[in-house]
Amino acid sequence: QIRFYRIQQNQHIMRSFFILFVGLCLSFMTLSAQDIKNIEVVPTNETLIITYDLYGKNNKEYQIDLMFKKEDGSELRPKTVKGDIGEKVKTGQGKTIIWEVYKDVEELNGKIEPILKATEITTKADIKAAQSKEDARKRTPGIFPKKKKAYKPFRLGWKMGTGKSSMIANKDAVTYDKKRSWEGGFVMRWNMSRRFYVQPEAMYHRQSFTQTWNDPDFGYVDHTNHYHYGRGQLMLGLSPGGGGLYINGGPYWGYLLGARQKIQNEDTNFSRSILTESSPMNGEEYPLERMDYGFNVGASLDFGKGDFVFGVLYSEGLNNTNNTHYWNIGDDETNLELRNRSVKFHLTFGF
Repeated sequence: QIRFYRIQQNQHIMRSFFILFVGLCLSFMTLSAQDIKNIEVVPTNETLIITYDLYGKNNKEYQIDLMFKKEDGSELRPKTVKGDIGEKVKTGQGKTIIWEVYKDVEELNGKIEPILKATEITTKADIKAAQSKEDARKRTPGIFPKKKKAYKPFRLGWKMGTGKSSMIANKDAVTYDKKRSWEGGFVMRWNMSRRFYVQPEAMYHRQSFTQTWNDPDFGYVDHTNHYHYGRGQLMLGLSPGGGGLYINGGPYWGYLLGARQKIQNEDTNFSRSILTESSPMNGEEYPLERMDYGFNVGASLDFGKGDFVFGVLYSEGLNNTNNTHYWNIGDDETNLELRNRSVKFHLTFGF
């Protein structure tokens, strides 16, 4: 009997350790008039290698079928196999079957018992009859478990998220308060392996925050800013422990599409665009930098290798959002640097 363990939260063993699941598995069973002996099963990272000796009539060919009996009594029949299996297998020692396990199933749990069956093939009619019988057995409900849906190497999807955003300032000139931020867009996920993926993203991102300062004429005034970016992001996902839990991270690049500011105090309440100014200062038309770049880092829980993803991301800009050339009007404003910062929860739906 062979015992498989796949990664499942705290009790999981990484696939590399799955190699140790039985050492050299030794088990055999003969289910026909022909004699199959010395069945050995050797696991690797991605495959099971089954070796056996086939005894019978030297001038005959045999149909070799392989299945595994699971701990709950159900049967598992490998599909992605090669080697000495199927029709026209001759007698001899050291026969080999290679099963590419993870092309058929995502995981195996519990004990499995290999069962080999040899059927003597004499004519084409015998071969056709054996195949028809096998096809009929596969169509019988309740006998064979349904094959698990294989994960897609490439997957498209859409993503949305919300959270709080603010600014990182190099000077304590004013107070920068958090405001609600949003983002949404499309993703393309490439599952390079079962533990690692690369995901380019095209996103809309709204960065919001409030500046508060004491104006000599108007008292305390709140300036609520909304920056609208088009973002390109490259997200990487790594699952060191499996179970759908990933560590995420990657760079982003953004272009400022628009910016508005709402000015509010007890007597004043109006909104204006601040992307450009009608009266340039210091030869500069734009008070804000159009380019933004930075990084994302976080974690996610994935289902179905991208079917559905729930996660959290921290985002931080590395570029100053202020155009310091525009604002170079005095010591208090010179070289004031503001960098975007946000924390968002996000959902991704693949299709």
